Amino acid sequence: MDVPTPHEKFDAADADIGVISSDNVLFRIHSKNFAFASNNAVPNMSSAPKGENSRWDETASVLETFFAFIYFDAPHPDLNEDRFEKVQAVGRLANKWTIPHATTICKQRMLYAWSHSLVLQ
Repeated sequence: MDVPTPHEKFDAADADIGVISSDNVLFRIHSKNFAFASNNAVPNMSSAPKGENSRWDETASVLETFFAFIYFDAPHPDLNEDRFEKVQAVGRLANKWTIPHATTICKQRMLYAWSHSLVLQ
């Protein structure tokens, strides 16, 4: 298997969680940020051997947007230019890991996109 490419933004040297995207990008994040954003619902990495990274099914683009919601040092991602499918994938992760603010933002964006896609006759 190919060595994953480190993500340029989410590559913290002191990170204690490593996630590899479906397109082989490594995200190194902090469990304390994840716990704070998710009301302590930190991913269980017990399926990966100690010191190894966990593989997730999502693409790097989806994970980049999702992980941006767990760090509060920058504004939340702007989802206005993202495709519905990407926002939906981020929303699913936010719901799975109980990230309330990300779930709400994704839900609002999907409802807006859906309501504006209707053709009125």
